[in-house]
Amino acid sequence: MRKSMAIILSCLLLLMSLYAVKPANVFACSCAGPPTVEEGLERSAAVFAGKVTKLVGPKAKLVMSSADPVHVTLEVTEVWKGELAGMTQLTTAVSSASCGYDQFAVGSEFLVFASAESGQLRTGMCDGTKLLSTAGKD
Repeated sequence: MRKSMAIILSCLLLLMSLYAVKPANVFACSCAGPPTVEEGLERSAAVFAGKVTKLVGPKAKLVMSSADPVHVTLEVTEVWKGELAGMTQLTTAVSSASCGYDQFAVGSEFLVFASAESGQLRTGMCDGTKLLSTAGKD
């Protein structure tokens, strides 16, 4: 009888502790803070201003991921770093949950900080990419 009572009390204590202890919020992607313009210039393969002309999202499939790539085509208007064609393509993850920059919209202009991976430009929410209209003195 004592042994079964101890087991029941242990289970009850365990259940109560599950309600008392609350896990902290966890974010899939978080940045230490936006990089300064100098840091962005130093660590990026390309820094430029451009207008989005085309967005191609991931193909629909049974299981989608927040890391699926979005291909962004931009008409380059000014280059501060890198060798870019007049029309340049880059990729980003479809969702900010996977550190993707999800604010691109056709017709909008952006200040882009991009890294090069396997010969392809990439950007994300931690790179400093932003709407050109909000870039201010950057």
